[in-house]
Amino acid sequence: MKRNTDRNRRINLLLCLAVFAAMSVFFIVLHPIPIMDEDDVIYTVLSRKAIPIPGAWNPSRMMPELLSSLCGNLAGLCAALHLGRFIDCQIAVLGLMLSALITAYVFSLKRLLEARFRLGQFSSVCLALLFLLLHFLIFRSAYSRNLYLFHTYDQCCVFFYTMPALLCCSLVLYFMADPDKEPQLTGCRPLRESMLVLLLYLAVFSNLFGSAILAAYALFRAVRGFCGRRAGADGKSLLKTEAVWLAVVILWLLAAVLEATGGRAGGAADAALLSRLGEAFAEWMKLLGKTALLFRLLVLAAVLAALGLLAAEKNSGNRKNGLSFLGGVLVWAVPNALFLLLLSAVVNPKYAGRPEAMFTLLFSVILLMLLSFAAFVRRWPKASLLLPVLLLFVYSMTNTRFLTFADSNPLELDGHLAAAVENEIYEGIIAAARAGETEITIDVPVSGEEGNWPHDGNIGKPMAAFFLKYGLIDHEILVHTHPSEDFNRAFNIPLP
Repeated sequence: MKRNTDRNRRINLLLCLAVFAAMSVFFIVLHPIPIMDEDDVIYTVLSRKAIPIPGAWNPSRMMPELLSSLCGNLAGLCAALHLGRFIDCQIAVLGLMLSALITAYVFSLKRLLEARFRLGQFSSVCLALLFLLLHFLIFRSAYSRNLYLFHTYDQCCVFFYTMPALLCCSLVLYFMADPDKEPQLTGCRPLRESMLVLLLYLAVFSNLFGSAILAAYALFRAVRGFCGRRAGADGKSLLKTEAVWLAVVILWLLAAVLEATGGRAGGAADAALLSRLGEAFAEWMKLLGKTALLFRLLVLAAVLAALGLLAAEKNSGNRKNGLSFLGGVLVWAVPNALFLLLLSAVVNPKYAGRPEAMFTLLFSVILLMLLSFAAFVRRWPKASLLLPVLLLFVYSMTNTRFLTFADSNPLELDGHLAAAVENEIYEGIIAAARAGETEITIDVPVSGEEGNWPHDGNIGKPMAAFFLKYGLIDHEILVHTHPSEDFNRAFNIPLP
């Protein structure tokens, strides 16, 4: 028994290391995500209190601002220790943070498959890797510059959309693995329980686009707990049992109310909600229309597998349990999807067409696919022999000989070129300060956008102060920006 436990731990460790290494290479070496626009700069140098702040620009978006600031601080420390240029350090720290969350996300799925379907290590590892691959396959419809589920508009959106969604989905997967066990905070395991409280706190106060799925799942578990209470159970004991779920729902509602008081909410358009819902739905359909043909075929195969399982199941009890499990997922997944559509309509209908904003919706689709495949493998174990072939096929259909995936930056540049541009700008500030300059004008690319976004006049001053904080420069320096066509030509950036 001990030998099997040790073997399972080694396999889990190897899977986590493999996923972490692969994602680190992807986001640090292949598709780096440097800071570029004003939002990236602001949240990199920001110092946010770890509590919701009523009336702030982002009253309840605590987790993104904390992690973005942490990334900037760690990058500044690495640069101060001469481990690399600041932008290179920022790219590396961001890549490691994002890779760690993706690793936890994939492992949570593997843990769920083992707990609910009693799959062996081989099948669960194969399906976990398939789960990860589907995030890259989903929009792979062209030979180059395809979207994928971890793609974002800029560096800031990684912290504000992708990371909160990954954390909230990981928590949902964690709780789904043991649906009959209610989380209890007894204090008997202080490290584990305190970490759970911390993660729930960060998840609830992250971003409504990501946290809605956690709130929907918590509400589902609370309602199921109240409806399934034992005869004679008093209200006090029932409230104690469901306390964690109720706390999550209440705090999430508080976060939603607080967000409505913020500066960002004040900028929402006042057009008729029905019209904006129509626009959001159209954007939603455009996003779904971008999904790859193979992904749609796999969704169809998952549906057929589920129907086949239900038809082949002769035990009415097992069939009922299967339908109950599927219905339970839909009970929280569908309201989450509808809420995302409504939230997009209120904030900006175009959000419904962005993968990072719709992450939890697409996660629900991929999760249902994997659950169907897992049930199929459990019913017919020999089907697991085909999983390596399926993995190889999906990988071969995802990868191309060109630049397969689009890079995440506002100018839509190649990630390496974007990093070179930002290094030129910020290393220029550091070099000028070390030369004794107190006021400089640095060249930036011409974009043709209003205010020359993303390189407007507001990116120099906060970064110069940040460099002073970490000792990269030794005195204050006033930085102006100058859009230069020569800069575009030097870096082969198309002129507007």
